[in-house]
Amino acid sequence: MFTCPSRRKRELAKVHSITGHVFLLRGKPLKDIRRALAGACRRAGVKNFTIHDMRHTFNTYMRKAGVHQHTIMAMTGHVTDAMFARYDTVDGEDQKLAIQLHKNYITGQKQ
Repeated sequence: MFTCPSRRKRELAKVHSITGHVFLLRGKPLKDIRRALAGACRRAGVKNFTIHDMRHTFNTYMRKAGVHQHTIMAMTGHVTDAMFARYDTVDGEDQKLAIQLHKNYITGQKQ
């Protein structure tokens, strides 16, 4: 379920003010989120994955889902278009869609 960013921030602030931490596991604070992520990746057999990869994935999938860039920026805390662009990945799927949209436009077809 999607939570409004301001509501989510209030909820995180409550958790943080009670526990002093934002990231919890079974109600206990994660002392080092990077270590927890590294352990999860190791157990899953995933290599070369960082916290920033999650941000790239979130930005890209939200954009592909049709969410407006400014909405994504509000959710991720990105203030500039340049920072948004840094975490947005244009791939072959995007390029194929662009070509199809162009073809539809040229031939007068509707989407």
